[in-house]
Amino acid sequence: MSYQKNLENTITKDYLNSIVAKLKDELQADIHRENEEIVHSLKGRINSLESENEDLREKVTILEQRVTDSEEFISDLGQQHNDLEQHGRKNSIRINGLPDHSERESVEDCVSMIVDFVNNRLKVPLRSDDIDIAHRLGRFDNTKKRSVIVKFTNRRKKHEIIKARRTLKGSGFTVFEDVTKANQQRLKEAYH
Repeated sequence: MSYQKNLENTITKDYLNSIVAKLKDELQADIHRENEEIVHSLKGRINSLESENEDLREKVTILEQRVTDSEEFISDLGQQHNDLEQHGRKNSIRINGLPDHSERESVEDCVSMIVDFVNNRLKVPLRSDDIDIAHRLGRFDNTKKRSVIVKFTNRRKKHEIIKARRTLKGSGFTVFEDVTKANQQRLKEAYH
């Protein structure tokens, strides 16, 4: 009997294999369950991020449209500003090549020089009353002749002078329309 008792108390290889198999199954079930929970959690996070990403895409699209609209508005404002500035110059011309002897040249001296230049060189009758304002542009420099800007009281006188400027070809003097920097650039691009 003692032999039989010992046999009953002895763990068999089959018994151990069954315990290992059972533990293995339980462990695999636990791992599978935890993986399912992780996957479920990740899917929820992915869905949340996709939704957030879609919201951000919509906001970016709206902001891009606002930027485009703002750029168009700014461009339109720039064009309107240029048009207004050019309109303010409609009675003005610039003259290059006139003698420039003093940094203290007064407006009256400048007007007198322009009246003399237009009457004698261009042969267009001009009085000082025809000039609203005239002055040099830039700082005085002994080595350069500064341009003169002249604003006339009426456009007709300006057009007479512009028409007569052809007689100055090769003389070292130039007369041209007073245009904005934007319009100067457009003219430059058109002729080059």
